[in-house]
Amino acid sequence: MTTKAEIDPETIPSTKPELGEFIEEAANITNNVPMLGVVISLINEIFKIYENAKFNKRMSMSIINRILSVETTIKFLKSQTKYSENLQDLQHQESFVKFQATLRKIKMFVEKVTQLRKFETFLCATNIKKEFIELMKEYETCMTDLNFTMIIVFNEQRRIDNDILTDTLVKMIKDTKTSLYQEISHIKKKLESTKDSIRQIDPILLKEPSLSRRSDRRGKLEQIIKMVYKDFIEIACKSFDTGDQRFRHELLILGKLDECQCIVKFYGLSEIDGKEVMIFEWTEMGNLKEVYDKKYISWNLTARIVFQICKAIMFLDSVGIFHNDIRCENIMMSRFMVPKLANFYFAVQHNDNEKSIAINQPINVVNWMAPEKICKLFTESGNSNQGPYSQKCEIFSFGMLIWELAYQKIPYSNMKSNDIIIHVTKGSREICDNFLDPDNKVLYESFLNIIQLAWREVPEERININALFSKLSELV
Repeated sequence: MTTKAEIDPETIPSTKPELGEFIEEAANITNNVPMLGVVISLINEIFKIYENAKFNKRMSMSIINRILSVETTIKFLKSQTKYSENLQDLQHQESFVKFQATLRKIKMFVEKVTQLRKFETFLCATNIKKEFIELMKEYETCMTDLNFTMIIVFNEQRRIDNDILTDTLVKMIKDTKTSLYQEISHIKKKLESTKDSIRQIDPILLKEPSLSRRSDRRGKLEQIIKMVYKDFIEIACKSFDTGDQRFRHELLILGKLDECQCIVKFYGLSEIDGKEVMIFEWTEMGNLKEVYDKKYISWNLTARIVFQICKAIMFLDSVGIFHNDIRCENIMMSRFMVPKLANFYFAVQHNDNEKSIAINQPINVVNWMAPEKICKLFTESGNSNQGPYSQKCEIFSFGMLIWELAYQKIPYSNMKSNDIIIHVTKGSREICDNFLDPDNKVLYESFLNIIQLAWREVPEERININALFSKLSELV
């Protein structure tokens, strides 16, 4: 026998006839009552979104049932004179405006959850449930304020809602874990393949841009040049030393990371003027540090950027890779200000890292390093008995990146590298207050909390990547 959790959303019967009758009857009356017309239009739009839903249809069905249960709406519509009198009352008008606003929120919520794939819903499950409950409370308040009679009792509907939410999310988590495991297993198999899988691009397919600009060359040595691939794809061609083993290692990792849109796309290898080059997607705005050096980045945009970077770090962790050099200079920005994690020169795979591979990074990137990594690389106390580089190190660096973006400057910029080493390993951190617009209190408190959770001295006490993702998702 089929249980609630196993019900297929597609088998839920359509409510179209019932709503269709409601819309048709209402449309004949609302010509002279514009406020009612707006409500009817919003309800119709919500239903259309539900009908076209790709995902989470069963969850959305609970909302549809709520809307269809407004029995007295039709009664008021049938008694146009009485309702017109009600709309003359200022308090009733205000309540009706709130009702319209709530329906708009419901429409946005239904539109969002019906587009979320399993993995995204799985990650946002707590927030979805919280938002659903808050919206339904707001909806009930509107019904009470407007004296609308509900066909079903609120308490009973809440019980039904809770059953649907619990069953839907539990099933989704189960399904997602299965599909995610399969996806990650597939990607891990790709990571274990040889460098022979790296795509070779015919140089004849590469052309210079029709319009030349100074910004077409990047890098300290201008080793990155802009070209056009297949006549329309803008690409970045980066030369490298073929004898450098770290570059070869980077190639092995890059060749397998085309699964994530938050990571700069790697097309393969080619040749320009006799030099071997790596081919990446061209990011029009340059790196994130260059962007904040040139112009102010709003806090709403900052929240979206940080959230996307977090998704990239989550993806890397799921396929067993540490980036190992997280900072704004290694985040490339598209023309639409979409961040792309880049520069995998120091990246390591989890299994390689367990062998305590020595990663001799330059001391000038110590500003973003976790204290345990600093101790291992740059102090006399560093020894082989210390734990390998871990996800907690990535979290610490990510916290420093958030600080960097919050202040829009390099952390510890007024200190020398050796002073930073002493400062950080003794448990001291950068100043972390008053860096946000005081009018945006929510973002201020949220970023302050996230940064402090990310750079705690004891690695085990730092926020984990899933909790970090959840907190950031609430800000976008």
